[in-house]
Amino acid sequence: MYRVKFEISIQQVAKKDYPNHTKKMVLNFVTEYSVDSSWKNLTDGGTVVIPKNLYYRDALNNKIALGSTNVNAGGFNGEPLFMKGDKITVKSGYYGDNLETVFDGFITKVGSKIPIEFTVEDNMWLLKQKPMDAKTFTSSDTLEDILNYLVAGTGLTVKALTKTNLGPFTIGNETAAKVLSRLQSDYGLEAYFRGNELKCGVYIYDAETAVKHVFDFNKNIIDDDLEYMRKDDVKLSCIAHNTITVDGQGTTTDGQPKTKKKRIAVLVELVGDSYKATDVTDGHTPANEEGERRTFFFPGASTVEQLGALAFEQLKKYYYSGFKGTFTTFGIPFVKFGDNVKLIDRKLPERNGLYKVKSIKYIGGIGGIRQQIELDFRINE
Repeated sequence: MYRVKFEISIQQVAKKDYPNHTKKMVLNFVTEYSVDSSWKNLTDGGTVVIPKNLYYRDALNNKIALGSTNVNAGGFNGEPLFMKGDKITVKSGYYGDNLETVFDGFITKVGSKIPIEFTVEDNMWLLKQKPMDAKTFTSSDTLEDILNYLVAGTGLTVKALTKTNLGPFTIGNETAAKVLSRLQSDYGLEAYFRGNELKCGVYIYDAETAVKHVFDFNKNIIDDDLEYMRKDDVKLSCIAHNTITVDGQGTTTDGQPKTKKKRIAVLVELVGDSYKATDVTDGHTPANEEGERRTFFFPGASTVEQLGALAFEQLKKYYYSGFKGTFTTFGIPFVKFGDNVKLIDRKLPERNGLYKVKSIKYIGGIGGIRQQIELDFRINE
């Protein structure tokens, strides 16, 4: 029988009013934690709950009780033990195995009740605190240039998963995280952290980091909310768009022809193994009456015809016979979004298949360790 093991590391971060707030604490127990991890949310985060009647190890390996008279956990009188902005790392696993890092980030809120509850967020929290000076990027600047500007001075690194130029792009009177949110909503550029590296792009799955795991319905799948769908029952469509530069009227003060930005868009509907494309650049898009509709941004497309062809290739990923939904498993094997999972059904082997992981919900504590895994699309093996 597997026995669960936890390690909660909290590094105090000095504040203006508390310059000596620099202790490091390591706890080997947690009441419960719940962390959502996905490329779709911009920020990974959740909650961590610990009892006050607990000991921690300090930097000198001394054993100190959280509930002792000289420790102020809540911060209602004197210096608090835990504060917003303190770093926190949550590791979990089983005795005999290596611990896996479930979360690495910051405490963003300390609850006022017992047991002590932390709200936590990953490195995106740093960018939510970082105001940006006004700056306009030109058509020669790349996405990576923008990302480097956003993280400058934080010690974080970047990786642009899509090589593109956005044209004139203005930043000002907003935080770095707000800029990333705007890149997501206006350009379809998703952003997320892997440790201290900020990744951003249209195609968010980084093939370099994908790991394959195997899950068996008769062994290590505890529960599932999966639905097996055949291609004939799948209805898919999408809006594909891009912003292009077109000729304007007149010339600039230096005699150059004026240009302007124009958004082009196309509605693509799957029809069997082909597709139907409708130009919706004018903004009049038919309502989606059935099935699933997605939105794609293609920075390299200059015509609606190119948008249609690119969107069709992307939509085909989601047109398959196979599982959709989520399933729950134990703490091993440890899965991250972007990994590949092989599902095995020994009773109905024709349903076996390999899938890309879209998101994970990590849950742990006195009730054990669980991972709730959401599938994105099926991968051809």
